[in-house]
Amino acid sequence: MAGLPIQVVFAAAAVSAALVILWWTVSSPRTPSQAARTVENLRRGPEGSDLRQILLGHSAGQRAVGPAVRFMAGQIRRLTPVGWIEALARRVVRAGVSARWPTERVLVAKTLLVLAVVAVGILRPPSSLLGMIGWMTLGAIVFFIPDLVLINKASERRKAIQQTLPDTLDQITISVEAGLGFEAAMARAARTGE
Repeated sequence: MAGLPIQVVFAAAAVSAALVILWWTVSSPRTPSQAARTVENLRRGPEGSDLRQILLGHSAGQRAVGPAVRFMAGQIRRLTPVGWIEALARRVVRAGVSARWPTERVLVAKTLLVLAVVAVGILRPPSSLLGMIGWMTLGAIVFFIPDLVLINKASERRKAIQQTLPDTLDQITISVEAGLGFEAAMARAARTGE
């Protein structure tokens, strides 16, 4: 450790901190749906609705990181062209991860990854024009990694749907021919298709 320049130590610390924040953002427990919270509040009644206890019942990630992520996402959303956000939202939906990875979380993850590269670039400045171009290229690659992951997940999901669709349609057809209504046949196919 004594032989490492201070810039390398700071760069490693910045990258480590960015990775920890990114991991915490991605792996924080998901909040229950609005309907589940409403049912829980109704079940609890007026005497069990202490806001402080409800807030303390959330994890530290939900209390500290969640608002920070929402704030960052709002700021990023203001600076990002609407077409890019809409395209990113479509990729998230096509990948089937909108419940775990909302668009705001993906925006923040992309920004944190680029900021980690910028921090390392500032702490370890390039010595030539080629080095500067290398850092800029690395920043662009890191920025588009979440998009590539979403595109890959969407492709895998599309293939899985294409493989199971004929069987599902057959189950619905057989159920309708057996006398079930269309909605009941779809519900039956959904139950047995899992």
